[in-house]
Amino acid sequence: MKSAIVLNLQSPIMTIEKYAELMGTTVVAVNAMIRRGKVPVYQPAVNPGENPERCTKYVNMLALTVEAANAANINISVQSR
Repeated sequence: MKSAIVLNLQSPIMTIEKYAELMGTTVVAVNAMIRRGKVPVYQPAVNPGENPERCTKYVNMLALTVEAANAANINISVQSR
């Protein structure tokens, strides 16, 4: 018999500032982790001619949740309603 655990994320994405606050670190440190590929990001599509580096990036909380589950050898699947 399969058992299920329901995870309810407050939001699938979070501002870098809010993530830094929740993690007890600085925005500079979070941006460094993002550059090193340690924190996954979501960036909305940009308009043609816009510099993507200047557009807002968000921490991808859904990807972090899946990564943490995989690290704990927990098989996780994501379903939308």
